[in-house]
Amino acid sequence: MESQKVSIVCCYTSKAKLRYLDCSLDEQDMAVEKVFIDNSQGRFGSAASALNYGANMSSGDLILFCHQDIRFKHSDSLSRLVKAASSTLKPGDVGGVAGAINKKLYMTITHGEHEAAYSPAYLFNGDSVEVETVDECVIILPRETWLGHHFDEVVCDNWHFYGVEQCLYALAHNHNVYVLSADVNHLSSRGKINDTYYRALRRLMRAYENKFDYVSTTVGYWPRRHLESAIAKRRIFECTRAIAVRLGIRDA
Repeated sequence: MESQKVSIVCCYTSKAKLRYLDCSLDEQDMAVEKVFIDNSQGRFGSAASALNYGANMSSGDLILFCHQDIRFKHSDSLSRLVKAASSTLKPGDVGGVAGAINKKLYMTITHGEHEAAYSPAYLFNGDSVEVETVDECVIILPRETWLGHHFDEVVCDNWHFYGVEQCLYALAHNHNVYVLSADVNHLSSRGKINDTYYRALRRLMRAYENKFDYVSTTVGYWPRRHLESAIAKRRIFECTRAIAVRLGIRDA
């Protein structure tokens, strides 16, 4: 399993930002297939369509869908992650490097320029821990998983929840979702929580309303029956956070 071919698929908007990922890949002790998709001109209207395009171009047995601001921190970081994925993920399963279950976050990765630990987040022993969904910063799929269910370009016709949807599909079809131990830094710690995000969330919840009573993600816990109340509370939180950042009370 360790000798399987690995593809790195990344949809990027800036070559300067892509260098953060690309340079770290060049420093790894294993060869990978790089599939970089230039979306600087808005060729793709959603992450799902861009990543499906990239996956279709790739030939790896294991596909890592990475954000452009991901760095594998040491020369053996990728090979150790691939080893963990190869021994953990079965066809149909989904892996990642950060994830959530029951309102708890699990990850070993760091974030930001100073590579700070995420807080609050739970560490775990061993190579993996089962979760409900993974963060989209790195999504790890055996090729059979992607062939069995491409990223949903209808439900996720935007830049949100495409990885979460992949996880929900796996769980609904009796597969597993894992966070894997990873020596990785994510330069950006937060995505944009805005109206587009909430519209995407509502569409996802409608798509799976008969299968899940809630969706637990790395940026929020969303109950189906009280979704609008949860969204309203989150809007207040984000507004308060933005004011605090502007006043210099807390970091962004």
